[in-house]
Amino acid sequence: MPVQRIGDLDIDQDIACQLEQWRVQRGAWLVGVLILLLALTGPFGDGPLANASVFDTVNALTADNQRIDRRHSPSTHFFKVVPAGTQPDLQPQIRSAEGFRIGSI
Repeated sequence: MPVQRIGDLDIDQDIACQLEQWRVQRGAWLVGVLILLLALTGPFGDGPLANASVFDTVNALTADNQRIDRRHSPSTHFFKVVPAGTQPDLQPQIRSAEGFRIGSI
């Protein structure tokens, strides 16, 4: 498609190139908005998707933890036993538990 002249102005116009640039800009905006939404919801830090809570009605045990653990960063897990005076038996049932170290209870 040849470059068109606009009136008596000394400006070249290339509509095909302009449309392609707009498509690329819209794609970049979409990627930026998706990254922003992910950042707000929590996978990159602290947000609604970053934490999880589980409640066991039989043993009256509540467990709060982070869904996404980061490498070389401490992760926090909270366990709460509702009836006072009971001694819970917490046994991790995952094979990767050998890599964990308990810092404090």
